[in-house]
Amino acid sequence: MPAPERLDAKRIVASEAALAGAGWDSETIVMRIAPDEALVLGPMPDSFLDPHAIVEDEEGFVGARLTRRELDSWMERESEWRLPPDTDSFTQGMVAGLPVKVWVAGEHGMVVTRVSLAAELEARL
Repeated sequence: MPAPERLDAKRIVASEAALAGAGWDSETIVMRIAPDEALVLGPMPDSFLDPHAIVEDEEGFVGARLTRRELDSWMERESEWRLPPDTDSFTQGMVAGLPVKVWVAGEHGMVVTRVSLAAELEARL
């Protein structure tokens, strides 16, 4: 399994409509933490619909990219809950005793946790 890498992300707080209609690049990962909040990895769209949005650099996370099969296997071994069957999903919770965010798009995914827990995540993967 790959080692977690530090993520160059942005935390965005904006209207739900602005986040939904932002026209994200296909390479951008958008993790909707709440209806009005997202953790974004990748480029921001040129025009963002919410002039009152708060956009901050977020340097406090690491992530490990895994295949959907690897994620499902890891979750089965280490968690009491399972990923949704959807091909695209975002969930948060405790896995292997760590608070994680799990993003899935098709056959690709990522496990994200705080930088301070990077070694623990690597050991548990």
